[in-house]
Amino acid sequence: MKSSALLAGRLYAGLHVLGSGLPDGVVFAADTTSPEVSSIASHLAVRLAIPFQVALSPDAVAAAVATLRANGARRVAIAAYVERGTSYDTLLAAGADHVTEPFGTRAAAAA
Repeated sequence: MKSSALLAGRLYAGLHVLGSGLPDGVVFAADTTSPEVSSIASHLAVRLAIPFQVALSPDAVAAAVATLRANGARRVAIAAYVERGTSYDTLLAAGADHVTEPFGTRAAAAA
């Protein structure tokens, strides 16, 4: 598996929303609690330097989006460290303006 910094870089690249730059806030959504997730989230938060929330279950994502909006973020994006399927579908319905393509543990292992 690639380094956490490289994986964070791939998620970062997906956050540039339609050529308009970075959003005002980001939710890092993961459907796993593996030790690597914390490292990826840390690298991504440092690289972004904007309001940032971590949601480690699909149910927590909508609440994280709402928290960012309540704190003034107008454009909120979700960095999706999940597999395509039910978890990803939940992210799409969480109220964010943009959701990156899913980049889960299987994709990370193949990268």
